[in-house]
Amino acid sequence: MDPGADAAAESRKRMVQQPSISSPEPTYDLADEPSAPATAPASTTPAPGRRTAQRTEPPRRRGGFSAWLTVLALLCVAATPLLIDLHRGDVIDPREAEEIARSIETWRHLYAAPLDTLSLDPLMPRVNGQPQPRSAPGVTWLHMIAFTLDPDLPDPPLATADEAVFDARLVSVGLALLTVASVFWAGYSIGTLKTGLFAALVCLANPVFLYDARLGTGDAAQLGFVMFAIAAALWAIRPLRPSAPVIRQGIGWGLCGLSIGLAVLCAGPIAAAWTLAPILLILLLCPHRISHALGLIAALLLAGLMLIPWAVHVHEMDPQAWSGFFDPFVHGHPADDYWAHAEYGGRVTVLLLAAAMPWTLWLVAALLQPFSTSSTGARSRMFLGWGWFVIVGVLVLLTPPTGPGVSDVLILLPVMAVLTGQLFRQLSDLSSEGRHARLWRALRWPQLGMFFAVSLALPAGLMFQDAMATHGFLPNPMVAPMHWTYWAGAAAVLLLLTGLSLRFAVEQHPGRTLIVWAAWVLAAFVMVIVPFTRGPLCISPIKADAVKLDRLTEGAPVYQLGPAPADPRLRLYAQRPLRTIGADQLERLDPAVPAFLLTPMDQPTIEGFVPVGELHSLSLALRRTHVPIVEHDTPAP
Repeated sequence: MDPGADAAAESRKRMVQQPSISSPEPTYDLADEPSAPATAPASTTPAPGRRTAQRTEPPRRRGGFSAWLTVLALLCVAATPLLIDLHRGDVIDPREAEEIARSIETWRHLYAAPLDTLSLDPLMPRVNGQPQPRSAPGVTWLHMIAFTLDPDLPDPPLATADEAVFDARLVSVGLALLTVASVFWAGYSIGTLKTGLFAALVCLANPVFLYDARLGTGDAAQLGFVMFAIAAALWAIRPLRPSAPVIRQGIGWGLCGLSIGLAVLCAGPIAAAWTLAPILLILLLCPHRISHALGLIAALLLAGLMLIPWAVHVHEMDPQAWSGFFDPFVHGHPADDYWAHAEYGGRVTVLLLAAAMPWTLWLVAALLQPFSTSSTGARSRMFLGWGWFVIVGVLVLLTPPTGPGVSDVLILLPVMAVLTGQLFRQLSDLSSEGRHARLWRALRWPQLGMFFAVSLALPAGLMFQDAMATHGFLPNPMVAPMHWTYWAGAAAVLLLLTGLSLRFAVEQHPGRTLIVWAAWVLAAFVMVIVPFTRGPLCISPIKADAVKLDRLTEGAPVYQLGPAPADPRLRLYAQRPLRTIGADQLERLDPAVPAFLLTPMDQPTIEGFVPVGELHSLSLALRRTHVPIVEHDTPAP
């Protein structure tokens, strides 16, 4: 027998018996889920002298842990610009004053109501002693919960307006944090972990969003519950991914239904449209439509169960109340008034572009990116965010305006953040492949130029605001005077962040550049908000006039003459009803009892009333009868 042949056979036998080390099957990573798993070689050869263990189970999935850790980090970062100096500054926004004054009056009414009857009437929002069945009660209830849970807030008769204002603002901050977390989860659900991170940073690093979130209005509740409902629905749907387990779908749709109900209670029926429209669109673009549609129906039933008790109570008080919610949508925009439609659409577009700063250029780019050839392979995911933005934008155009301000387009800011986050995720993927999109190469330079110019102009302008006001460049100083080292340090920090973003932009790292730009916006906001809350713009002269009104009237009833209601800021700080009365109703008041009447300063002399003071901030004169009012059977409205 040939010894060489025996050795070769023995060698082949050992090779057959030796186990091969194969790579595990590709698994979906929740943090960065690829569109198509990359194929690994069937076997690998270990390096000489290195021990290798056979892998018998797939690698652990760390996507969920990374997502929760990212959310926690984002909330910690968001807490600084939202909470810093929140207790400072008077209420200067009439919308904020209206919400808080209504909450305080309802809280006091609930405190004085007897507890021997089970009724929803004490929870009805009240203004000037009158129930408001046509007002959404959700924000009022949230404020009342905050008032009750605050251990430092005394009983309603002893609570001051400043203490209640701080609690109401804390509610808005908490709901703004919910909005940031929901934006992250929405971006994460329709993209990857980076998509959610970029979207949350764009939402958080928006000055309009940050400023509005610090006010005690209902905007934060509206955004928070609407975005949480959509994020919960996306968590249950898992767009363009394998279907989620039944338990996860049940939890997701349950949270979605609860949030829809809360959103309607806080913002009215329009909140349901803002929530359902994008969810229905995503259902149409994703598989397993029937099962997801059943989940959405279950969510709507749950929301309906939440709303039925309040709806029945409102109907008993005012059968026409619910029609009042829908009248503006029917009669708000006449079908034949095309110029009114065009004017309103143009105003909404301008407001949106202004409110989206400093991300306006990237919003325009995000609207164009799905149609670019560089989006091949990711176009289906990008159309989820694109369609969401377009359909909510159409709803905003069809909704009648609430006021001449950015409150008309606030609902679009979180959606804009998700769309922009998708854009930067796509730009980052292209750059990692050595392909640099033309939009990125063109728009990074004007963005960097704007950050560099503002880094110098903003601190310098605020430092020399007195000189600028003296020479007519500013009407009045805007912020509290700070030492020059404060502004110099702020400029240095902003310039340092601008230089770091320039480095990343030159090295073609869109994702890193976005993170530094978001840090720049947050630093600039904190730099401005600290002296702003201590400056003259946040010192309300109406507050001083309200104190003067309370001192002169000594608790006696006060009425305001004319069709226009009293300024809500005066009602807030005076902490008393200021009911409106017409000139023809003055004769119902008994002139033998003292009472007070607020009239315009140019109002001629009113028989039976003598002037006792003036409220210069509102151009009102305070007049007094000789003795208190004794109302007849028909009280003044």
